[in-house]
Amino acid sequence: MRCKQKSTGRWFAAKVMKATCPDFTEVSNLKEISILRKIPNHLNVLALVESYVNRTTCQVTLIFPLMELNLEEYIRTEGHVSEKRSKEILYQIINGLNHLHAHKVFHRDIKPENILLRADLVVIGDLGSLQFIKAKGLHTEYIATRWYRSPECLLTEGYYSYELDIWAAGCVFYETLTGFPLFPGDSEVDQLDRIHQVLGTPKPEVLKKFEKYKSSNFTYQFKQYLGTGINVSVPLNEKGKKLLYEMLKYDPKRRATAPKILTNPYFADLTALKQYIEQKQVMNKIAKKTCGMKISHPNHLLAKSSHRTDMSKFIQSDLNTTQQTKRTKSDFLTHQVPLMRQYRFDQSSTCLLHPKNRSRIEKRQKEAAEESRRKIQNEFQERKSKIKQKLNLLF
Repeated sequence: MRCKQKSTGRWFAAKVMKATCPDFTEVSNLKEISILRKIPNHLNVLALVESYVNRTTCQVTLIFPLMELNLEEYIRTEGHVSEKRSKEILYQIINGLNHLHAHKVFHRDIKPENILLRADLVVIGDLGSLQFIKAKGLHTEYIATRWYRSPECLLTEGYYSYELDIWAAGCVFYETLTGFPLFPGDSEVDQLDRIHQVLGTPKPEVLKKFEKYKSSNFTYQFKQYLGTGINVSVPLNEKGKKLLYEMLKYDPKRRATAPKILTNPYFADLTALKQYIEQKQVMNKIAKKTCGMKISHPNHLLAKSSHRTDMSKFIQSDLNTTQQTKRTKSDFLTHQVPLMRQYRFDQSSTCLLHPKNRSRIEKRQKEAAEESRRKIQNEFQERKSKIKQKLNLLF
């Protein structure tokens, strides 16, 4: 839900956690909060502003910067996302993953719904599945949404690591380009079969790597497919296709890593975006050396480690989550805010959609509303005519 800060009038996103915390001193030990406190803020990872504990219900509320919409909504709204824009989105996703992986943390649930956008900025959100990378040992078996789950997650009982984030990012990149999911499986068995149909059935030596921790859902006797290959319906140059295949390697040890992807020639033309990210990183390093502090976005000026017992400085609104979600999306798309291009990649930026995109979206919304009105009117006329026919037969 959304909440408004009284002192500034700015809107933030509030996430009420399911877990309760009777002892206020134990708030910092909750997994999501403890992990977010241990890793520094990053431009492409949603930052925690504050946390609150309700005195009566003992529920914990996390405050995050408010973004416009998620990638799934963006794809559905735009209809067609250009290759250049898809490339910018992928680069920022990988940049955020590189930050997490460098601090021995991986996301485990990368999908379009968890990628948040504001103007040109792309941020990895929904950090509830964050987990520290274990050198040895198994992770939770059931993670990630099935369509974006890597082969090692399907074939084993928790024998996976940060490579699954790269696989999911590749699936998201394909969906951004085409508007359709790459592997929309109905079940785990169907999911793996769809992967084999596209990439081909792996060789026995590849499957042998997973047998030690194999899942009881599979017998490891699969249909033999040569693989149709990844067919992208929009123009994608050879560098882009090669990168996509590197991200979707069946063997996780052969899959491209985040640092390697960021230096890929496919991203050579994203000079403005790279310069902005580098400037932000340099500013943070200088701040740490000079005063031992980190330069934060204006949204993050509040202490990251503070845990309050009330939200008196915030005005909660739209308590009904379902109604709020619908209202928020329309508010984002129609809200008039002056464009600030110098902050177009910043989480704290107040700019929303580009004027051209906003007008196009508003036009599509009006057309959809008009089409809906026509359908309702036609249905009414049909029902009216049927009733008249029945009355004529009776009398």
